[in-house]
Amino acid sequence: MNFDSARLLVWSDPQWLAVVRSLGSADLRTAAALALSALLLALLLRLEMRRPEPSRASGVM
Repeated sequence: MNFDSARLLVWSDPQWLAVVRSLGSADLRTAAALALSALLLALLLRLEMRRPEPSRASGVM
């Protein structure tokens, strides 16, 4: 858990700018990481969409 009340993404932080700048010179490892991340997100989205809704007949509200 994050107990820090500060914002999670600070736009003035130079670290995320370095990451964005490095995407322009992406190599094979970066492309593979991007592809695997997209695949994982797609899998999680598919699992979330296929999850059955709780039954209303069970009496649990």
